[in-house]
Amino acid sequence: MINAPLIKRYYLVISLNRTKTIKCYNKIRPVEMVGNIGECVMKKKFLLLIVLILALVFTSCNFKPEEDFSVSSFLDMKTSRYKLESYKFSSVGELLGKEENLGNAILAEYRGNSDLSFVAAKSTENSGAYDLWNSFAQSDEIGIKQYFSAIPLLYASYNEKKDNYFIRCWFKDNWFFRIEAFNEDEVNYFYDRIKEFTEKKIIINGSVSEI
Repeated sequence: MINAPLIKRYYLVISLNRTKTIKCYNKIRPVEMVGNIGECVMKKKFLLLIVLILALVFTSCNFKPEEDFSVSSFLDMKTSRYKLESYKFSSVGELLGKEENLGNAILAEYRGNSDLSFVAAKSTENSGAYDLWNSFAQSDEIGIKQYFSAIPLLYASYNEKKDNYFIRCWFKDNWFFRIEAFNEDEVNYFYDRIKEFTEKKIIINGSVSEI
């Protein structure tokens, strides 16, 4: 029988005031631990602060309507550049290929300076809007950005050019939006109009009043 060699092993004794290292000998694989409890607590607080700051920055980038707002309200939105050509009511479940309802959605086509497609959905749970965003992110082939553009169940966004189209897509809490047009400026223009409309800042007879 072969005896295991005596190997130095370092144990860390942690206290609030100082760190001690005690040496001992045994036949167990060596382990080394370094640090103290004060440093660990500070690092955790710092990481938490970074996460909160990033969450605040990301979630302030795009908007969501008030709770009493419904997807059907978008039928009342009018702008000088675009006219509603066609629309279809659907459900979050249908868009995800599921039997459950999970919330309401509208798919609309506009004609104007550019052919423009608009999707808005209000899910019963944040997970529904998040799943919609992931589904469109895959179909829009945004690649690795899909994994670095989201705070799960809270917020996600991407701007993408696909073929000859420009796309702006985001979800925030239980709301999901997607705008697609030939021109990036038109996408941004329409984004500003729906933001004004949902925030009810400049509305006359249910329409966005343009300056």
